[in-house]
Amino acid sequence: MQRILEHRVIMAGSMVGGPDVDREVEVAMRDITIQLQELQGERHAPFLVNLVYMIGGEFISPDFSGLRTGKFSRKRGILVIEGAVPEGPLEDAFNFLHGLLVQSLDVVEEWATKRKRLMPISEMRQITSAIRKRQE
Repeated sequence: MQRILEHRVIMAGSMVGGPDVDREVEVAMRDITIQLQELQGERHAPFLVNLVYMIGGEFISPDFSGLRTGKFSRKRGILVIEGAVPEGPLEDAFNFLHGLLVQSLDVVEEWATKRKRLMPISEMRQITSAIRKRQE
């Protein structure tokens, strides 16, 4: 897989609400995370987007659906976007999680426009469109 950017501008992580996460969700999340790393360089850009998949579980579930803007750390230059993942199996976990990643860039773009911040949105879109479901 060829790098699109030399700096890291987007990453993904998760917050899990319980011990039992659907296996397909785990695999899809791992594949997306690995591909994001492969498509970008090691050094962080001055501004970084962190999509956090909020996975519902036994102890806690997201109290929203879709996406929402989380916290922005000026000191670290990180904007958190939260994506709600419903508890239980999904029809197509990879496409659901990838869809949240793609849609999160609309949230980032809106956030950046309101604050008059320049963002490499087109490069971020190139990265997300290069991510593919891996064959098992």
